[in-house]
Amino acid sequence: MESVWTDGMIDRLREFCKTTISNSGIAQALNEEFKTGFTRNAIIGKRARLGFDRPRSVPLQQKPRTPRPKRFARFHPRQTTTISEPLIVPTTFPHACDLLTLNNFRCRWPIGEVGSQTFFFCGEPEADLTINLPYCVAHTRMAAA
Repeated sequence: MESVWTDGMIDRLREFCKTTISNSGIAQALNEEFKTGFTRNAIIGKRARLGFDRPRSVPLQQKPRTPRPKRFARFHPRQTTTISEPLIVPTTFPHACDLLTLNNFRCRWPIGEVGSQTFFFCGEPEADLTINLPYCVAHTRMAAA
């Protein structure tokens, strides 16, 4: 298979690699000069195969890294009451909701038998999944007990 890269093209590529022109800029300059159709990726590949390295006179500016939220963070129940207080089990659920109306800010404590007509979630608006708190205060205490 015959290469479309001529010696003249490779010499010009070598010259361009000594400058700070981007790979897409090099491709555009070669295409204008030699009437070719090189892409940015073709330039990157040819430079890699020939071992032409770009001079690094100016260090690259790195973006500051923002910490990503942990995908499976460990659950730490919040302490809003002292341990000496008696555990109060909720018996009424004014904010009860089903799976379709459940969102990140409603308590996910299941009530009833899964699959039955009377199954629902607590739904108290005290939970917050963005900070890994899936339950309201009462159900958090129940889970920790």
